[in-house]
Amino acid sequence: MTRTCPMPQSGNKDTRKYPDLDGVFPSELLNVGGIIGDLTRLFVDTAISPQPELALGAALCLVGVLAGRRYSGPLNTRTNIYAIGLADSGGGKDHARKSIKKLLYAAGLKDYLGGGRIASGSGLLTAMDRHPCKLFLLDEMGKFIKSVTAPKVGTHREEIWTFITELYTSSDSVFLGSEYADQNAKPRGDIEQPCLCIWGVTVPGAFWNALGSGDKEDGSLARFLIFKATDDYPDRNKQAGHIEVTESLIAALQSIVAGVNAADLPPLPGVQPDVYTVSTEPEAKALLERITDEQTTWLRSKRGTNDTAIVARFGENVNKVSLIRAISDCPASPVITRENVAWAERLVKHCLSAMLREAEYNLADNENEANQNKVLKVIRETGEATAAKIGQSVRCMKAPDRAKMLVDMVDIGILVSEKRDTGGKTLATVYRLAG
Repeated sequence: MTRTCPMPQSGNKDTRKYPDLDGVFPSELLNVGGIIGDLTRLFVDTAISPQPELALGAALCLVGVLAGRRYSGPLNTRTNIYAIGLADSGGGKDHARKSIKKLLYAAGLKDYLGGGRIASGSGLLTAMDRHPCKLFLLDEMGKFIKSVTAPKVGTHREEIWTFITELYTSSDSVFLGSEYADQNAKPRGDIEQPCLCIWGVTVPGAFWNALGSGDKEDGSLARFLIFKATDDYPDRNKQAGHIEVTESLIAALQSIVAGVNAADLPPLPGVQPDVYTVSTEPEAKALLERITDEQTTWLRSKRGTNDTAIVARFGENVNKVSLIRAISDCPASPVITRENVAWAERLVKHCLSAMLREAEYNLADNENEANQNKVLKVIRETGEATAAKIGQSVRCMKAPDRAKMLVDMVDIGILVSEKRDTGGKTLATVYRLAG
């Protein structure tokens, strides 16, 4: 079925200010309407431990996969997105993932669900060939990433990460399958305009431990939006209960799949998709062009670092999220408004900034870098720390080795130090971040 929607109106308020890079999710981004808003509120209201940031990320992925091969935006942008929700164990990170399964089964859309595990690269492609729009809801995302990127991993596992990367960039074209010697027994499996979406959840430590600094540089990490819980252990929701799948919500999800022209053939394998190009308001188009310019400036500021791969996805992700938001507002007649773009810009900026900030403090390629990260974490949380306080956090190092590491961090400009009277018999050395 299709829904009749009023044409969205863009406001005059300038909402383009970037969020502070303090890790706090801008609460106003949760005040979103449309189907995304309905899903987010449902996930929050029915959770024992509500995680609104993770609920929003999951809702974006769900709308994105249902809109696959139906809609395109500026520059032929598609709705396939990858996102990860980070929260500590027991923090309620699984609720939205479980809720999505129930919703898709109730709406008769279970074919859009990928399996609970991806065993091999060929298994992933087989799933996409059966139905080219798939949402994989992956638990323990940190362990999954480690299992497909670790040194000496089997080829069948290594191919998973390779195909995930390639499918992302093939959403507006054809994913070309592998060539085998016996084409009759195993012909090449091409997938036209695949829409792979991923919503993974994990604890922060497992996620960052699975990665090295090279993962920022090769672009694989850059494709993921990070939704980090602001409060790992929120107050328990005493009104939590079972999800009630209403007829109106089922109709809303089905209306996304129906697209603008509900009578068209469904987006199935072997069927040329009828993709509707969503129009963009002039103000929204001007804002998107300005964001592209700002991305160039941001890239120049990161020249020579391995952050550039992440920054380079800024504009593309803004385009994707803007498109998904427009479809969510009105699947039957979507229009990308300036409000859609401004909201998407701030959301993506926060997600990418969170990734850059957390990666700086967590990614390590060796034991020395890991110990330095522990020092930086202590100082970041407290503002400054004495050598004794740092020693409590880096107990794995012998005192002389730890002292040498701190001297090195001061020498290369990561930390600054000063002698200060802290009430002891002698002056204590206090360390803080340089600058």
